[in-house]
Order: sequence, then structure tokens, then C-alpha cells
Amino acid sequence: MGLMDNFRNWLLEPLLGREMVERANGVEKRREYRRGVQKKPIKSADDVVVINFIGLIVDRGIANLFGKEPAFDLPGESDDPKQVYIDDVWRANSKMRVLKSLALYGAESGTAYAKILPGGALDKAGNLVPRLVALDPTTVTMDTLPEDTDTVIRYTIAYRIDDPITGKEKYIRQVIEAQDGKWLISDYVSNDARQWTLTDERLWDYDFAPIVHCQNLPDPSSAYGRSDISDDMIELQDRINFVASNTAKIIKYHAHPKTWGRGNITDSSKVQWGADEMVLYNSPDAMIQNLEMQSDLGSSMQFIRFLRQALFDVSRSVDIDSLQDKLGALTNFGLRVLYQDAMGKLDEKRGLYGDLLIEINRRLLILAGIGDDGGEIIWQDILPVNEIERTTAIKNDLELGLVSKQTASQKRGYVWEDEESRIADEEKAGGNIGEALLEAFGQGR
Repeated sequence: MGLMDNFRNWLLEPLLGREMVERANGVEKRREYRRGVQKKPIKSADDVVVINFIGLIVDRGIANLFGKEPAFDLPGESDDPKQVYIDDVWRANSKMRVLKSLALYGAESGTAYAKILPGGALDKAGNLVPRLVALDPTTVTMDTLPEDTDTVIRYTIAYRIDDPITGKEKYIRQVIEAQDGKWLISDYVSNDARQWTLTDERLWDYDFAPIVHCQNLPDPSSAYGRSDISDDMIELQDRINFVASNTAKIIKYHAHPKTWGRGNITDSSKVQWGADEMVLYNSPDAMIQNLEMQSDLGSSMQFIRFLRQALFDVSRSVDIDSLQDKLGALTNFGLRVLYQDAMGKLDEKRGLYGDLLIEINRRLLILAGIGDDGGEIIWQDILPVNEIERTTAIKNDLELGLVSKQTASQKRGYVWEDEESRIADEEKAGGNIGEALLEAFGQGR
């Protein structure tokens, strides 16, 4: 968001409200830093170096949360109508795309919003099913009970579009407000950026709103959560860019030696300096030397590395660069120790986003009239595993009689029924070969 966008938002404050304007500006700033559009560290544009660690940290966080698809486990068997319906709805809505959008919006703003639009999508059989939309947090504000920030009584969505007929700016607002156990949905439009005009009003006949939200990271004092991009992270990112840009500028001007001369070197004011040419001295006091850097900028590079590590520590993320000399010696236990802080942050997110997904499933089932239990979320393990160490542990359990061959096979990722049948066939074939060899030996062949 540029200066003019901020200025326009402030002009529209009477129309949109101060809270929405301030929140939108804050989210837009963090969004730009995530995209790499950051404060210029020095004035000379040609020497600017922007190392977008914030974007890397956010991308890694999203990959940890939704890099592997979580599964929904509803009560009953896998072919239960409720399970089939939920899987069909999410498949029709491109499940992973929606999940990653929710995680990205949450990381930028601190809050993720999903809106349920009944009959807005088609499943694989061509039937109408609800559409799930990840809302841009810059367009949404919430009002809660003064004494209970967990109870939302109003969602307000407002945004600007270009009118396709007039080509002028047009503002849209939708207010979803709790009313007598149900929710009233009111649509407004503004063509002059001065006041709203009511265009439609309808009742959502359920005790829940068509919007579900969750905090990205917990903040008990507000309905809104905490972003992955904090103010101190932005400050560290700016410092990294400043030091890197200054270092690049030093290298630009001082990486190659500067030759200087003193005294009467030649009769000409300019000296020929080709590889096959010679410099002549006309004075015994003449001198030619090179000015060279006395340092390899090791302190600057070390300071960049320090700032980088501080940024990853503040964000509770693991900097893989710091593990390069340890990867070969890391055990599974060591990996979990190193990832302990990052896993703690991930567990917080899984709890919050997991509740969001379960609530979405519950509301989908109620809208379909087939249940009200959103089930559970099955998350995948994201940590890398030392396979040799894992295999050795399973082997030890087998030798100690602590597990069966079937359990060990399943832990290794095999289908026990298939492997058991193949092992039996191989043993049978091996036995037949042995019997044939013994018979041939007995017959002197």
C-alpha cells in the first residue's frame, strides 16, 4: 500500500470507520513486507539489497501448518454419509487452496475468516454444495460483547470496487449482525464515498453466522489474534537490509584496488596500463602503489548473520542455515529439541485453525441437515526423521517382544496383509527349491 492509498483510506474514514482504516493500513504494511516490498534502507537505489527473510518465515510457517493435507475424521465409518459429504464439499472448494489462503491471511493480519455461501459450488457429481471463501482481513471488522471478546455480535465487510458501468469507484458493505438468536444480513452501497444506501436485507435463519473466524496466534485480550509479522520483526528486517546494502556499497567501491602514483612517472599526464605495456619513470622519487581493502568485511557479514538469527529466534522459526554443520549428527531427539520452539508455535496454530475447521464442518452438516458433529482433525508429522535410528528402535522392540511383526510393518509404512501374503509365498517357493535340491542330491544328480 502506497502513500496515496493510505491517504485515500484516511479520507474515507467517516465512511469506513476508524477501526477498519487503521486495521487495513496495518495489515497492508505487513503484507507488503511479506511480499518483499520493504522500506528502502539507503538512498542510492542501485545499491539497495533487500533480503526478504519475513517472506521466507511466513512461507515456512504456512508449509508447516498446511504443507501436508490434514484429514477430517467424522464419527462413523469412512463411507458414512456425513464423512462423504464433508469430503465432497472440501474437494469442490479446492481444499488445500482454501486452507493455504486462510493460513496466509492469518499470518499477515492475525485473524483468518471463512465465509460459507450456500449453493455456491458444484461437487464432482454436479450437485450444488456450499462454497467456502477465505475473506481478505483488510475488509473485515468484528464487534464483540464488551465483557466477552469471544462472543462476536457483528461482522462488517467493506471494500472498494470499480463500477463496470460508470468506471468510478464504488463501495460495498455487508453487515452481519446477531438478532434474537439469528443473524440479520444487510447490504449497503455508496457511490459518492459519503454515506451508505441500504440495498437488501435478509435473515440468516441459524444461530450461527455465515462467517467463521479464528485467531492466528492467541491474544486473550482481543477477538483479533496476533500476526506472524510483529513490529520487532519488521525492525530487524530493516536492519538486515541496511547492513547488507551498506556492505554491498562498500564492495562496489572498494572491491578492486585503486592504483595511485607519485612523482614524475612519464611525460604524459595519462599512463598506459595495458597488460603488454610498460610504465616508465622519469624521476628516481616516482612511486606507484595500490590502495586495497584491509578487511574482508567479516565483521559486517557476521553482524548480518547475527541479525538473521535474531529475526528467526523472535519469529520462533528454525533457521536451516544454522544447522548446516549439525545435520549429519542429528538424532530424532536432537531434531525435536532444535524444533521445540517452532513446534510449540505450530501446536498453537493447529489448535486454533483446527477449531476453525471443525466448526466449519459442523455448520456445513447443519446446513445440509445431516448432523452437527464436526469430528476431529488428523494432522501429519512435519519433522524430518532419521530412518536408521527409527528402524533400529523398531528392530529392538521386535527382539524384546514389545511389538508384533504387524505393528512393526505398519510403523514402517507397509500394508501388513499384503506383505504377510508375499512372505508366505516366498517361503513356500523357497521350500520347494530346497526339496528339489535334496531330492536331486539323493539320486546322485
